[in-house]
Amino acid sequence: TKHDVHLLMKLYYDRLFPHQDFYRWLAYGNDTKHPQRDDTLFQRREFCFTLQGDIFVRYQSFKDGAALAAALSSKLPGKIDLGPVYTKDPSQKKLYEGSGQFFPVSRELVFDIDLTDYDDVRTCGSGAHVCNKCWPL
Repeated sequence: TKHDVHLLMKLYYDRLFPHQDFYRWLAYGNDTKHPQRDDTLFQRREFCFTLQGDIFVRYQSFKDGAALAAALSSKLPGKIDLGPVYTKDPSQKKLYEGSGQFFPVSRELVFDIDLTDYDDVRTCGSGAHVCNKCWPL
């Protein structure tokens, strides 16, 4: 049931989700080994959560990995989209509307490949079916 899934998601985000690794990956600009270090990079990245009922919550940002972990645990998104890094904190977007001061400065190149995209070249199965015969990689 939906209630059971909600409980499992809470368990997942509280105990299994790799919060610290996720934060380190997305805060690469904070690395002290690089002279171009930018301590504000993570705070300027947009996160979009898709909540139960296909509710999109955009322009979220977090101070650090602990703040992100707390938001994941309380909001329990079914999907997390990573947005660009902006010139300003995305959660403060409304303060800068029309000023020309709020715009994206970097994005990752993302390839979204769904398993169903391979149905034409698979030797067995289709859709979400996965086995070693049809998906040797």
